Amino acid sequence: MNHRRQALALIAATLLVPLPKAGVAATLGENLGGLFSGPKGRLSVLLVDTTGSIAADDWQLYERAAKSLFETARPGDRIVIARVSDRPASRFLAHADHSFTAQGNSMHDQVRARHVRTAALADFGALRSDKAGGASATLLLDAVMASGEFLAQGRSRGQSLQLLVLSDMIEESPVVNFAREAVTPALASRVIDGQRARRLLPDLAGVQVHVVGAGGRDAAHMARGRDFWLAYFAATGAKVQGYGRAVGTLSP
Repeated sequence: MNHRRQALALIAATLLVPLPKAGVAATLGENLGGLFSGPKGRLSVLLVDTTGSIAADDWQLYERAAKSLFETARPGDRIVIARVSDRPASRFLAHADHSFTAQGNSMHDQVRARHVRTAALADFGALRSDKAGGASATLLLDAVMASGEFLAQGRSRGQSLQLLVLSDMIEESPVVNFAREAVTPALASRVIDGQRARRLLPDLAGVQVHVVGAGGRDAAHMARGRDFWLAYFAATGAKVQGYGRAVGTLSP
């Protein structure tokens, strides 16, 4: 009899529990879904300027930024490494593509992550040793546009998105040449409108952008270049988290 009373009391208590609010229910659903699907992780595209204008000091900045990216990678993350050179978007190729797999065993996942970090650092070193010193142009716009395809893959998988650009950000291409043209707001508007009209403006909505190694002929030229790229990335829907010479904090 006591067991029957306990069972009835448990049923009554369950029926009297209020339903969670919509927001709470959604959160619970997401958390339960995560238990079954595993971490979605972060997709990072690392663009490395390998043109001859990059000085040895800048490469030291690049290496610190790349190491920071690799060290913050976690199971579920993916890192795509590609070069910025005179290669147009139509001939864009990933130099390396590394996935930090998550298989549910935290110890094994961490061991695999260490191996992937080591491989990614080796690939970055190979990119530096094989830098395109004879490049006739710096096609940053093309590299960023081509990166949009990889970032779209991460978006479709529900991953957070990050674009890390290691470059002096001096575009020298048929579209615009910072070395020869006055970099002004009017120039930025013309380039953005032209890229949009030709359907060459990538969709970078939700992408966090970090630029390390930005430069110019002098401080004023660097500032004008920064304003150009801030306007450009805003037009793509991306959010610039850092732009300059220093290696900032990359999102975990």
